[in-house]
Amino acid sequence: MTSDSSSLTTTRPAAPAPDADAPATPAPGVQLTVSATTVATSPAAEVRSPAGSRWSLAANGSAPSPMEALLGALAACQVLTYQHWAARLGLALEECQATVHGRFDPRGFQGDPAASGVGFSDLRVIVHLRGPEPAERYQALADEVDRHCPVHDTLGHGVPIDRVLEVRPGRD
Repeated sequence: MTSDSSSLTTTRPAAPAPDADAPATPAPGVQLTVSATTVATSPAAEVRSPAGSRWSLAANGSAPSPMEALLGALAACQVLTYQHWAARLGLALEECQATVHGRFDPRGFQGDPAASGVGFSDLRVIVHLRGPEPAERYQALADEVDRHCPVHDTLGHGVPIDRVLEVRPGRD
């Protein structure tokens, strides 16, 4: 075992200077952090949240894949946002179900140059609502959800990703 605790840290090149009209400080908000760990012999990654919950993701069918988890995050965020906005708008909502379909070419992950890409090429959210309100009121609810669902917004508009790489010495 080595006692060298140094690490190599690299980051992407700095982003271009912000637009003159952009705010000088980050937007207010809550930072969420989730970590995932795997070792060379494991077919799965263990994911942990700060609240202590743990779950596994895998690409071999032994657990949901990260791609399925992304779809699940969108579906869950949709139904929770429908529930929140229905209450806020005073709408009776007996049931809400969201199903998310995503299309991607798995050859991209394998490095096949014939692949159409690596991530999802399109997503489709199908929402089923049940309740006594007129359809127009549920359409207004859907419009609010489209404007306020955080996962929908993130996936629909993209978000910059700042990767930081820290390399630790291997074990003897």
